[in-house]
Formats: sequence, structure tokens, C-alpha cells
Amino acid sequence: MKINRGELVTRIANESGLTKGNTDIFIDAFVEVVSKALENDESVFMLNFGTFELKKKKERIGTNPRTSEKMTIPAHNLPYFKPGSTLKERVNKETKLSN
Repeated sequence: MKINRGELVTRIANESGLTKGNTDIFIDAFVEVVSKALENDESVFMLNFGTFELKKKKERIGTNPRTSEKMTIPAHNLPYFKPGSTLKERVNKETKLSN
């Protein structure tokens, strides 16, 4: 199941006690700050959650899947989220069987 922006705003507002309007402003500000940091080649580390960073991809030769023609794929940056250990543990909880 995917959570769209409206549902995200509602859930954060309910969890935090903020209004939906303030939560919407917060989400916009969060996205803007993280985006600007990545544009400036900075990573954003959030304890117990993870790190937003850039992966730098070098120029390489690839193959066009439609034509099988060789082509140069230019160097580029990819935004990347590296989850922290606490987040990994939360999403990978093992179900304990009761005896």
C-alpha cells in the first residue's frame, strides 16, 4: 500500500498534534532543506532513521535495449536514502512464536 501526501499529512498531524496546515508547511520545508543540502553535495543524517546522500555515478557505456546500439551514459548524481540500523530493525522484526 502506498501513502499519498494527503494521508502522510493526516498521519503526521495526528501523531504530532500539529494542524494539517502546519504539517503541510513542515513537509514542504523538510523536502526543500534536504533537496538543497543534496544540491550542495551535503548529506543529511537523522539519528535512528537514516541518511540522505548522493551517489555519484561515473560515465559509462550502455546499450539501448530497443536498438542494441551502444551509447554513452553521462556521469550523474542520484539521490539515495541509506536507512539507519534502528529503522532496519523496525521494518525487519521477526515474528516471535509463542510456546
